[in-house]
Amino acid sequence: MIRRVRPIRGLFAALLALLALCSALPAPAAAQETRPRFVPGEVLIGWTPGKGPVASVRPSPNALHPDTAQPDWQAATREIAAQTGLPVLEARPDHGFALLKVRAGREAAEIARLESLPWVRYAEPNFLAYAADAGPGDAYYPNDPDYPLQWHMQRVDAPGAWAATRGSLSFIVAVLDTGVDRSRPEFAGKLLPGKNYVEKQTVLPPDDDDPESHGTHVTGIIAAGFDNGQGVAGLAPAVKILPLKVLNSARTGAYVDIIQAVLDAANSGAQVINMSLVGYDYSQALQAAIDDATGLGSLVVAAAGNCPAGFTCDSTYANAYPAALTNVLAVGASSRFDQPAPYAVPKPYVDIAAPGGTAERGIWSVTRGSYGYLAGTSMSAPMVSAAAALVWTFKPAAAPAEIADLLRNTADKVGAYASSGQPLPYAGGRNDYFGSGRLNVARAVRQAYPPSLIPPPEQRFLLDQTRSVQTRAIQAGNPSYQAVLWQADVVHGAEWLTASPRNGASAYGAPGEVMLRADAGNLAPGQYFGLVRLTPLAPSGLAPVDVPAQLTVAARVSRSFLPLSGSLFGDTWRDPDDPNAVYRLELNLANDTGAQLVLPFPVRFYGATHQFAQVSENGLVTFGSGGAALLPPAFCPGNGAAPNNALYVFAADWVDDDAARVVVHQPNADSFVVTWQDVRLAGTDGRATFQLALGRDGDFRARYRALPDPRGGIIGSESDDGTLAEQVLCQGAGRPAPVGGAVVFRPQPPWE
Repeated sequence: MIRRVRPIRGLFAALLALLALCSALPAPAAAQETRPRFVPGEVLIGWTPGKGPVASVRPSPNALHPDTAQPDWQAATREIAAQTGLPVLEARPDHGFALLKVRAGREAAEIARLESLPWVRYAEPNFLAYAADAGPGDAYYPNDPDYPLQWHMQRVDAPGAWAATRGSLSFIVAVLDTGVDRSRPEFAGKLLPGKNYVEKQTVLPPDDDDPESHGTHVTGIIAAGFDNGQGVAGLAPAVKILPLKVLNSARTGAYVDIIQAVLDAANSGAQVINMSLVGYDYSQALQAAIDDATGLGSLVVAAAGNCPAGFTCDSTYANAYPAALTNVLAVGASSRFDQPAPYAVPKPYVDIAAPGGTAERGIWSVTRGSYGYLAGTSMSAPMVSAAAALVWTFKPAAAPAEIADLLRNTADKVGAYASSGQPLPYAGGRNDYFGSGRLNVARAVRQAYPPSLIPPPEQRFLLDQTRSVQTRAIQAGNPSYQAVLWQADVVHGAEWLTASPRNGASAYGAPGEVMLRADAGNLAPGQYFGLVRLTPLAPSGLAPVDVPAQLTVAARVSRSFLPLSGSLFGDTWRDPDDPNAVYRLELNLANDTGAQLVLPFPVRFYGATHQFAQVSENGLVTFGSGGAALLPPAFCPGNGAAPNNALYVFAADWVDDDAARVVVHQPNADSFVVTWQDVRLAGTDGRATFQLALGRDGDFRARYRALPDPRGGIIGSESDDGTLAEQVLCQGAGRPAPVGGAVVFRPQPPWE
């Protein structure tokens, strides 16, 4: 997306209070207005390299550590001082900017004077940067023990992307932040020698990096160790990280350092530059640096900003920079329920959203010496940076804008307002909270994946005179969402083998199907061989796929059948009035209410262990302590809407009147049963009796004795954020409740 920003000149017009977005919700007193806006006694100027009185200087061969002792650099620095009449503190004549020393208090006057020089493009303060808090097969699942805590990975379908790629060691993501804890095993072999712009150190010290953990947390989201049996998993675990420290231990940094880091990252070959930073004023210097970086082939990804506590988080809140600048992919934040995060600010420059979490449930990642939750658009941005790295694996020649477009075009158009539950509109394909949608990294990767046809296996047919014709469907898979159009031809065996249809298309998730038909006809007993060729028609240049086929014609084929074993005749009902029960309690529930119970044994539900359950009068059970919704759900399982962490035994608007009962009992020490008996469906005379049995061994079983309408409720289960769900029946669709039988739930995450 190309965005135009109107420059506003003047001392305070270009303030960039770059705020690293993380940790606990800020107090109103921490609002940006109370902080210093720029470094006293310093001014930045910029000019077009090679034009004006400053001679052109060739770039240094070492981008991170330029040889400023070169004669041409020194001559250019002397010329800058002579032309401006001010001491030069730092200069990058190869990129056309310098930091000048002025008398404190005279910054505005010197800026006005410098702007009058015909060769000076801009003059502005050396702004300060701050950290701002935002909050106290087709899939592959890693063995990292904390992966179940990384709900954000499930929400963007990281396992679907990991089945295709985990990035490339030749790919570099620059992280401009507070540094990184180099001692963490999660980063072994991934960290390039970085640079400390804050303390003006050439290399980040190995034992004292990132005391605030912000940069470490961001780096962990991108590239923490994968499948190493410890900690968390990074979204792009195979990439290299270039850590560039631009914020100090107080999460404050000088603007000149950030500009140099952007330029150095691009000159060092970083394909992605992650800036989990925001500010509130347009800056020509920052825009110029980003434009230079984009021209060198870097994609700049920036956090879209957090609205601190005590402010109105709507479109009237100040614009965030660098997110609002041209050539920046601006990332907003979503919650684990695909709602705009509480701190999210709706802005027209938001390009895409990714999970940023909330104070109640943040993003779990690496911290200094440990692991922890942080929340904010600081956490959203590195997810998009990592996704860009994965996508670029399959499109190495793509320009930054092409990668940004691909991420936007494959995003999920999801989201709902937290206050009303109403879906976010996507007028014109976007909105100001989520941009083009919430990141779907698996879809992005599959869209970038080079298209091809996956060969079906060899097909074998066995026929005789009593069964002379046999048909079989084969599928032509494609690992990419980019469709392949193909033509099917029988190139050998046409006397007995046919293939139809002649033409088809294949894409990831929608394999093309070809029906093969073997006809023994008048063939003599023996073996016959055939070959079906699938020739790609578009895109051009793809290799054809051959499917071998073999027909055996026998004089006579004999068949035998094994005897039927087992029982399919229902399930054992547990009597709620069992006089021998270990424990029994009749719940006195009013309409649309529930009761919280202590379970007699721990229950494992979607990867988490629970000792509490809340039984709703409306035919559902939620796990965890308190806060669960008791009304029947308005949506089918798997959407993130309340109730969550729930088993929908037969969820509907039931009425617990005088004739109805909800009973819990223990038939034995290893079972716990909830029975809804003679509950009445609201507005009707129809009554139902059903129950849920929980076993200590992890068995979840619903039994149905009587229902007024076997299709009239919801049967299923859902994890605490809706990323994992089972849907048996909902809104009339699916399998009806088996009256007289049972449904067995399997609320187990795929990584267990």
